[in-house]
Amino acid sequence: MKSNNRLVRLAVLQALTCASGLMLAAPGSASADPARFDITAEPLPNALKHFAAQAKMQLLYRYDVVSHATASPVTGQLEKHAALERLLQGTGLEAVYSDKNTATIRLISAPDKAGASTKATGVTGDKSKAADSPPTTSTADTRAGYILLAQAGPVAQPVQGTAAAGDTDQQAALSEVIVVGVRQALATSQEIKKDSPTFVDSITATDLGAFPDVSASDALQRVPGITVNRLQSNDDSTHPSGEPTNILIRGLTQVRTEFNGRDTFTADNGRGLNFNDISPELLSGVDAYKNQTADMIEGGIAGTVNMRTRLPFDQEGHVLVGSLQGAYGSLSGGQVTPAYSALFSDSIRTDFGRFGLLLDYARSHVITQTQSVIDDKIDTYCSSGYGTAAHAIVNADGSVPCTSNVFGGTGWAFAPDGIRYSQVNYDRDRIGSTIATQYENNSKSLLATLQYTDSSYHNSWLEDASHAILDGSYYGTPAFDPRASSILAGSSGLVFGSNGMLQSGLLTQPHGSWAGSYSPNIQDAINTGSVVPGVPFVNDCGPGFTCTTNRDGLYFQNETRDFNHSEDTKEVSGHVKWDILDRLHANFDAQYIESKVVNHDMLVATGSMANYQYSTGSNGIPQVQLLPGSNVNYAPGDLSNPTNYWIPFIQGHEEDDGGKESAFAADVKYDLNQGGGWLDS
Repeated sequence: MKSNNRLVRLAVLQALTCASGLMLAAPGSASADPARFDITAEPLPNALKHFAAQAKMQLLYRYDVVSHATASPVTGQLEKHAALERLLQGTGLEAVYSDKNTATIRLISAPDKAGASTKATGVTGDKSKAADSPPTTSTADTRAGYILLAQAGPVAQPVQGTAAAGDTDQQAALSEVIVVGVRQALATSQEIKKDSPTFVDSITATDLGAFPDVSASDALQRVPGITVNRLQSNDDSTHPSGEPTNILIRGLTQVRTEFNGRDTFTADNGRGLNFNDISPELLSGVDAYKNQTADMIEGGIAGTVNMRTRLPFDQEGHVLVGSLQGAYGSLSGGQVTPAYSALFSDSIRTDFGRFGLLLDYARSHVITQTQSVIDDKIDTYCSSGYGTAAHAIVNADGSVPCTSNVFGGTGWAFAPDGIRYSQVNYDRDRIGSTIATQYENNSKSLLATLQYTDSSYHNSWLEDASHAILDGSYYGTPAFDPRASSILAGSSGLVFGSNGMLQSGLLTQPHGSWAGSYSPNIQDAINTGSVVPGVPFVNDCGPGFTCTTNRDGLYFQNETRDFNHSEDTKEVSGHVKWDILDRLHANFDAQYIESKVVNHDMLVATGSMANYQYSTGSNGIPQVQLLPGSNVNYAPGDLSNPTNYWIPFIQGHEEDDGGKESAFAADVKYDLNQGGGWLDS
């Protein structure tokens, strides 16, 4: 008997490990029938715990299966199997027994509904009927936050001729066991992927505040096939962002975004919602669809991302959760910036149905700094041996041959077209709030949801950058662009590595780029620019003038950019799900969304000329030391004197955008063959 009892207990623990949505209500010991009960009409999860304690039975059930049901009252001295049957009346649930003191609560399957009333009472008098096992697959609701019961067979297998009562000192006195958190969130994501008719990956947050990253895009980068954009704009590789801005699915940027299955947008130059607009504390999960299905709204060439917010019926009863975090950055002035959120949710059951209310507020403030070194493009130099730019020679190993280059070598040579050094200080503030109400009637044929969401985002940043221009002619060139010439040819001390990459040298350019620098009239060069009276900024080496070198300093630019960007998106939506008849179902949906974007952007650049002492160092990062430029006539102070600079351009951008959208939808579904058969709707 001890061996059999240990086998049953081991099976129970195995089922709890495999199905983290399973609940165990167990007393300390078992007793004989009958038992005295005093259970009122209350939520079924509470009633089952009270029943297990009063009947001294073990009850196994999934919380999501029983959470929305209300128990029938059970009072007086009753046979406990009959009492359990009375408790479950009208809930659509049944009890399946592994022995007289252990039962599994499950949904009544369609073929068993006719005989459900006899299944429970026949157990005590007929051992063969006790061999009914719990379901091996779940027919329960599969909403996010719960997982399917994959297998519970070991719990339900009885041992013939063995009494139910065991040694009380070996039985676990557990009142309630619920497995949630990251493990259940992963399992829920797997179930969504398995049951979906298309390719979909999901991230869920089962526990409040348990979203794995600080933003929705941060979390989605962990999904296979999804990468995040860490640039301020998709088409600007020179400005990294302090945090991810948008996502790419399989390398494509045309991603459609949805909010609770509805269309949404940010009123900028894109078609979708900026992911940095959304506070992750508002989300219960994110689904990334990599393929379209017939019932999905078109527009996402790369895929569709649906962000789901929390609802009152996602949890039972009262919930109050708050969080407070702080971030410290040594590069951002040593400030501590806060992030906090608060969520309140409650649902009550009345004679008129179930009512729910959820309030959620989140705010996050981040001050950070990015430092970057970005090559404009790697220029490729080859004078002969590669064929032509339109029809190159390709070796068997995929390489393209080269027999000479402009720098005097016999193979390919490589050098950056320009190098951009940037430091950006970011100050980002994001506020998100949502209000949601839900109603469900007692027959569960009507479910209504009303939601309001407001998400605002403000990001201001100040950039200081220096742009060292080398050849400076990459813009608009093809990917395969072998160059037979370069202004860097003739620079002193050029050293190329074994891979052909420029490693060091004193970089200059041929004389003549300054207008009037080869004129017989020195006034032409002075008219182009002068900081010393009577002397051009760059020497005139034309007829009648003598220059000590025919090489000049290279052009470079310093830039300062002030960027101030604000976004705000508001949405009001309503949804009604109505089971009109057993086979007739209807869904009604309405939405209004309003978005506003304000952007102030100002960039001022200054330019001058200098010789570049270029090196890469052991880490391969280009380093440029600015030296007085050859043939350049500076005012006193050289490059530290602002007089020796000019303003090549000023770039201003003002944006004030707004957008509104109203959407309505109605769907009706009729089940052609609800009872089974070859025809299905």
